Amino acid sequence: PDGLSWTPLPEPLVAQISDTHNACEYDPVLGQYVAYVRNHFFARRTIGRSASDDFRRLPLSEDLFWPGTLEEPYDLWYTAAKTKMPGTTDYHIMFPLRWRLIDDSFSFVLAASPDNILWSYVPGGAVCEPGDTGNWAAGAVAPGIGMVELPGDKMGIPIVGSPEPHKHLRQPPHGHMAWATWPKGRLVALEAPVEGSFRTFPLETDKRNVHLNFKTPPGGYVQVQVLDRRYQPLPGRSFDDCDWLIGDQIDRQVSWNGETDLGHEDSGPLSLGFRLRCAELYSVEFR
Repeated sequence: PDGLSWTPLPEPLVAQISDTHNACEYDPVLGQYVAYVRNHFFARRTIGRSASDDFRRLPLSEDLFWPGTLEEPYDLWYTAAKTKMPGTTDYHIMFPLRWRLIDDSFSFVLAASPDNILWSYVPGGAVCEPGDTGNWAAGAVAPGIGMVELPGDKMGIPIVGSPEPHKHLRQPPHGHMAWATWPKGRLVALEAPVEGSFRTFPLETDKRNVHLNFKTPPGGYVQVQVLDRRYQPLPGRSFDDCDWLIGDQIDRQVSWNGETDLGHEDSGPLSLGFRLRCAELYSVEFR
């Protein structure tokens, strides 16, 4: 209970080989313990998922990511590195580690889930790759578990790098621990290189303000309007009423003619409509 003194449980949690960096957490929305472990399919390494109502017995994991037809025949999925965006309970992300047998290199990509059950890759390829020859991480780079906020409006995860590839003869020094960092909240962006628009599905919230994390050049912009259940703009909350949203803003409160209140009824749902020009939108947060 105090996180310091521990009592061994004599029975195994699960009868499964999983010699890797496993991650297990309690999900308050699902009311379950969810574990991400190594699995094997057709004698190739995969990432598996297991869930249980108590932390006493876990069922055998089911394959979540496996080296299928979208991967090269020499690619394997090695570890999961499942975590959450800092400060959230249901913003699930994962950094699957890819082992390329053809050159014995490690790199990792990004995956996301809306419910800690269904997962998909985020477009864009590897988010972290080995460094140049002679670099301390020239042979392999592997993600740790736990994304946290860091000083200087940054966030990051711990990583391990090695100058030699995974199965090569290793000579000291064997590598280093470090941080892989991003600007705060800027792991993924919805991009409009020219122009674009979208609206959210109906949302219920008791919050009265909305904050954006975005970036535009001087000639770009972001516009927001608040919509009712029929997707009509609320009075005074249309695109035409929205105050200018431009520049590089990690935490910008949206306002309409100087008013920041969303203007919706507490009992009714709302939707947000967006117009983007030459913009990158990273997050939308109600407060």
